[in-house]
Amino acid sequence: MKRITSLFSILLFMVILIVPSLIWGIKKITKSDKFEVKIEENREPAPWPKKFSSDLPSEIENYYNDRVPFRSVMLQAYSVWDGNLEGFYRDSMQPVLVALSGRKAESVNSGLADMFNDKEVAQTEVKPAPQSKKTTPKTKEYKEVERKDPTCLDAGYVKYAKKDGSDEYTEELPALGHSYADAGVVEPTYLKYGYHLYRCERCGWEHKAEFKEKLIDDSYLPENISNHQVIIGRFNWLFYSGNYSKDYFTGANVMSEEVMNARMNQLKELQDICEAQGKTIVFAVWPNKEQVYPEYMPTYQMESPVKREPVFEQYVSEHSNVKFVYPVEELTMGKVLADTYFPYDTHWNTWGSFIGTMSIYTALGYETPDLQDIQIAEIPSASRGLVGTGLLNGEDYTEDCDYQVVYRPGVEPLWTDGTRDLAAGYTDMYRAESREPKYDKNIVIIGDSFRVSTLPYLEKDFKRVAGASRQHMDWATDDIKAADIIVLTAVERFDNELFAKLPELKAILTQ
Repeated sequence: MKRITSLFSILLFMVILIVPSLIWGIKKITKSDKFEVKIEENREPAPWPKKFSSDLPSEIENYYNDRVPFRSVMLQAYSVWDGNLEGFYRDSMQPVLVALSGRKAESVNSGLADMFNDKEVAQTEVKPAPQSKKTTPKTKEYKEVERKDPTCLDAGYVKYAKKDGSDEYTEELPALGHSYADAGVVEPTYLKYGYHLYRCERCGWEHKAEFKEKLIDDSYLPENISNHQVIIGRFNWLFYSGNYSKDYFTGANVMSEEVMNARMNQLKELQDICEAQGKTIVFAVWPNKEQVYPEYMPTYQMESPVKREPVFEQYVSEHSNVKFVYPVEELTMGKVLADTYFPYDTHWNTWGSFIGTMSIYTALGYETPDLQDIQIAEIPSASRGLVGTGLLNGEDYTEDCDYQVVYRPGVEPLWTDGTRDLAAGYTDMYRAESREPKYDKNIVIIGDSFRVSTLPYLEKDFKRVAGASRQHMDWATDDIKAADIIVLTAVERFDNELFAKLPELKAILTQ
């Protein structure tokens, strides 16, 4: 019996050793794509090394690893198996252990709900708005020739004219204001803040008030990284682990004062060049998703009580007049009203990008609307990039959504050149001209994929807009020279690339 077991083990080992190479050989000889290898990591397969170096062994290993038959199938099977085990622990065993420990779900007062409640005490009293009064001509010689009825937000008017056409006048009808009715109470959950909902009986506009903090699960959650790139957080929220993201989160990479001073001086030099040419420049670093949603991250030990970007932002504000933007507080506060990032993607959603765009306006000294005055509506979304990157089972990640943000409705660009759809595809260069600009200025925004979601707002508000990727900044040379405002951006994990591009931007401005 022992001999048979040994022979079976040897045979199984030989099959595992030989079959993949045999399949690969058949594929090469027959030139069949039946066993084609798929790379699900947004990259090309590793190439065969072209020259000898100390990295040759690892380069050859990467070359063969990327060409193992059924590689993606095996990785996904492992990922699903590992995820199911982790999910079983998280969903079945952990709640039992937490219950046995005597802990209960509770709201942890972060102060976010109170920030909204404190400023809206006067708004929560529900009173029907006054109705529009019936108008009559000032004399019988006039008759009504045109009318635009007022709405809750917009004023209307009635135009009168003499019967013989010799004179006319217009009477303004004031906006009606909202007529709110109680629409119920939404209790807080682990994923959403609670609130009292009021709905306008006239137009359906919804107003949230009397917010309650959402529930927080602070029980121990071990790190679980799928496909070496995607952190599976609480309630299936996904986070990107590449580009040293964990160091930014734990505070392990805070810059020294010497480095911060050198970088600030780089920004100051470029700002001085812009000011000499009558231009304004804003530097914006967009927070990594986990900085806004730490409550969904696994249990990590923090390396520092402070973090890289907030420390640098404070240093710049205290030692210069450079316009440096890091809107982590704005995006965190905005999530009380609606999520600002996608649960299964590394990007901010439409609501988050609106808040980020408004932070640029604030840096420029422009007035911005109160977030509660912006109407947003939940819509379906397919932005699940981290599901594919992590080789995860898509059937387990379906609770995703985006938001429709109503901002200057009816204002469309006069013309556009390029594509700016983050989900369906976008171009490295995009240009547009506003039909009804709020600001008679040309603006250029340069950055990574996060810039794409700011363009729908910028193209409404500025005379001319150009959006370029950092890799193709030279494509926007003429736009940069003609710009009144330049915005250089990067998501937090790529902040080094922002500074690496400063010499190129300086060369364009000074050539």
